Amino acid sequence: MPAVESSYLYWLDSLLLVVTLSDLDIKNVYIFVGDAVRYDKTKEKLAERGKTLKTIAASTHTPTSFASIFSGKQPTTHGIHGFFQQLGDTPHLFDLENHNVVFDESGTDFHEWLRIEQQLFGYQQQKPLAEIDEPFVAVDRDIGGHAPYPPELEDPKEGSRYFKRTGHDIDTLQTDYDDAIDDWFNRLDRRLEILRERGIEDDTLVIAMSDHGEYLGEYGQIGHDYPAGPELVYVPTTFIHPDIDPDLDTSGLFRHVDLMPTLLDILGYDPWPDLPGKNLLNKDLADIGICYYNRSVNDYLRRVNPTVANTMPTMHYEVEAVYDRSGGRSFVQSGYQIRLLVYLFRTFALPNGKYTRYNRQFQASYQAIVDTEQKYGSPAFSASEARDIFETHSAGEEIVRDDIDLSDESIKQLSDLGYL
Repeated sequence: MPAVESSYLYWLDSLLLVVTLSDLDIKNVYIFVGDAVRYDKTKEKLAERGKTLKTIAASTHTPTSFASIFSGKQPTTHGIHGFFQQLGDTPHLFDLENHNVVFDESGTDFHEWLRIEQQLFGYQQQKPLAEIDEPFVAVDRDIGGHAPYPPELEDPKEGSRYFKRTGHDIDTLQTDYDDAIDDWFNRLDRRLEILRERGIEDDTLVIAMSDHGEYLGEYGQIGHDYPAGPELVYVPTTFIHPDIDPDLDTSGLFRHVDLMPTLLDILGYDPWPDLPGKNLLNKDLADIGICYYNRSVNDYLRRVNPTVANTMPTMHYEVEAVYDRSGGRSFVQSGYQIRLLVYLFRTFALPNGKYTRYNRQFQASYQAIVDTEQKYGSPAFSASEARDIFETHSAGEEIVRDDIDLSDESIKQLSDLGYL
């Protein structure tokens, strides 16, 4: 396709989204976040429900992505890298003064760490969608494509035990993941039905999205966190409303940091200063985005011995990635000893390693975790250009966050979920 024609279609498709969102009279916003939902596994079905955009996840790790989604800050500046930190004075979605901002109580404590006292957003109320008073902004963190994948396993803390039982069997993993995604769609449709039953469907913008994707054997990996491949970085974002034409957007990119500036405008708030994202109501979609992973290796050691982990010097496994629609490049910034330690720990100590061991994917896994530079797909930029792009997009001083002391029970719950 000629470049001029391609550019015109990009502009036209973006304009259709902007005009549609701008014309909506929105009182409420409902954000349905499926954990570990891949773009390639969901884009067609989501496009049947609303305007669906290919999205660059801010991180391949849940707390870092959630902090970017709901503060609008890049993951390199908000400083949230783990479950042991909170946003504190950084403005976020739950600070909106003119709306009732709550977590939808979906029947499990799957998102408990997000809302209890001293956690990411501090204590926030929970209410069922059927009972939330208008005007509202509601967030529902759903289990989505997070292990355990089989829909019949109702305990969300079964994640690690599921990989111990099933992690070697790629056919079962892929089938179970597809079943879990079908269940996620069923729960999304039930939420839409509740809005219709309440008679507020026309007043409510629904946004279905994900924090990161999931590996199902690619690069010798199952689960998520690293490497920063497209199966983790590309996630969906879908805007659902009776007046928005369902459609799969094939032009630019949405990014997690674009959500807050867009929501602020939709809901009638003044823009927050220094937000790096685009407001979809008056700007085109982005053509490039960054993804960042910076995890304390000590978090893994907490799973074995919290006391020892808390007394050891802090070590970080850090990954920088840049993506466009066609692919991306990633760079591991940590020294070899840390990279090797992460590989050994994931392969031989974490439940995720069962797939690598059973299927003898040691070399693929080693390269994915230890190699300092990776190329995925066909990005339109070189490695040196990617480094410059990441530096430009991540400009700004990072907020240094103190770790919070969690109880032994909290550590156990995060471990059971497969996060530690």
